[in-house]
Amino acid sequence: MKFFLFSLCAAVLFAVAGCGPRVMVDGESYYALTPDEEQMLVAHARTTLRHSRKAVKPEMIRFALQNPPAVKIDYRGDRAGIARVEWRNGDTQIAVVYTGEFLTPRMYCVLEGVDLFDGVLDYTGSKPVRRELPAQPQSE
Repeated sequence: MKFFLFSLCAAVLFAVAGCGPRVMVDGESYYALTPDEEQMLVAHARTTLRHSRKAVKPEMIRFALQNPPAVKIDYRGDRAGIARVEWRNGDTQIAVVYTGEFLTPRMYCVLEGVDLFDGVLDYTGSKPVRRELPAQPQSE
């Protein structure tokens, strides 16, 4: 009898704890990642950056390892959709974008790096050169 009650309590606890948080998107209800799972996604993004030494500058990797990212998740299914883990440091932005079913083998990631600056790239020479935008004349 004790074994039956213990099994019943364990099954109920598992059912309640296993459900996880839910989100509403366009009238549809989906299971969302728990805060621990979001931290696992951030840890995966940091590991991806560490293994991308040719694509990302070392100082930006250090910045990403030491600072919290901005995480934006657009759910398209139960624990699935598009997640963007992003760091900004001055005029540099890097992001790891995940698509598919999060934290499964069917999750795909893309690394994005962008240099943000006010100006244009001049391609008239052999290499592109950053140029500031000319000052606009003041209208009187």
